[in-house]
Amino acid sequence: TPFIDMVTTGRTNQKMMKQVIILCSCLVVSAITVGGVSTVLEPVEEKKKEEEKVEEIPDVAFVEFKDGQYIMQVKGFGGNKNPMLLRVTISGDQTAGVTPIEYAGETAGYGEDLLLSGSGEGLNENAQAFYDKVIAGNVTRDEVDGIDTATGATYTAKAVVNAIRGAFEQAPVVNGDSYTYTVTADGFGGKNKPMKVEITVNKATSVVESVNVVDASGETEGYGANLIQGTSGSGLNDKATEFYNTVFGGQMTFDQVSGVDTATGATLTSKGIIEAIQTAIERVDAVLAPNANGAYEVTATGFNKSNPMKVEVKVTGDTVEYVRVLEYPGETAGYGADLIQGVAGSGLNEQASAFYDKVLGGSFAVSELDGIDTATGATFTADGIVDAVKQAVAASQ
Repeated sequence: TPFIDMVTTGRTNQKMMKQVIILCSCLVVSAITVGGVSTVLEPVEEKKKEEEKVEEIPDVAFVEFKDGQYIMQVKGFGGNKNPMLLRVTISGDQTAGVTPIEYAGETAGYGEDLLLSGSGEGLNENAQAFYDKVIAGNVTRDEVDGIDTATGATYTAKAVVNAIRGAFEQAPVVNGDSYTYTVTADGFGGKNKPMKVEITVNKATSVVESVNVVDASGETEGYGANLIQGTSGSGLNDKATEFYNTVFGGQMTFDQVSGVDTATGATLTSKGIIEAIQTAIERVDAVLAPNANGAYEVTATGFNKSNPMKVEVKVTGDTVEYVRVLEYPGETAGYGADLIQGVAGSGLNEQASAFYDKVLGGSFAVSELDGIDTATGATFTADGIVDAVKQAVAASQ
């Protein structure tokens, strides 16, 4: 300002050119400054908005069926950005425990503690009962809707209940050796309008007893819709009738399914139905059945998820007669491997010996299962073994 005053002061009709030059210079400098700032800030603000935008996910979604268990993705306290992955074990009409796999969005003292122990600084008196009954214990189909989720970590608790409810929807209705599955299959309607196929398979005879499409709203008239109904359609060929008679009109052995010709003129529909049948076969094959010794061989996740354990469990009535870990390639020396062998390990604590004596060294009542302390210094290994026992107990009932 002093510089401008010195250069331009004087009579109003003097130094006009200097005044104009100074004013124009100020205008140019201001325009460059403001333009430069806005050029920098605008993309940054836009980028921030893009980063904050997170895709909406459903409250519960089925991920996969693995080792006789249902892996469910559920939205808890972590919301869309950090959903949970929970493994739900179901036998017959009840659960046999819920195991957390991923739960980064659940906070310590609240949801995280609810999942792991039922005790945390932010939890109330209902939390321990919720953990004991819902996560570590058994819940029947009829009990799901009445579960109290007011635990101090309500979002997490509701997500656990949603996982159980979703797993029950995926689980079969069992009648002797016949298992009826309702499987979602992508046909012409794709993932937005998938088919729902009800498939009854017999585990003892390895026969597909019946196939019924209960929802085909995404399949078009003249093509997939007519194929399912067994009527002629403008887009169908001679193989459509053969497909209908083979799949819907009779019974097939498991081995015959892969040989069914799906080139019917409604290929996406027919392929989706065959894939649904194969899914039902895979699931019934994974159902635990006793071996020649009357024991159950269970695949269990320990320290290394890529190298699971193989555990043999013999259950007679209300007693677990023995638990043997047949294979444990992913368990480390000094920790899980030593726990399984019953020897002192550098990473094990005083609970390890008690765990070995109780679970691997003798027999115990089924009612004692939920009270077994797995904090051995090789917790992943111990948890995996206990989870295998729970699966065997559930299968024996």
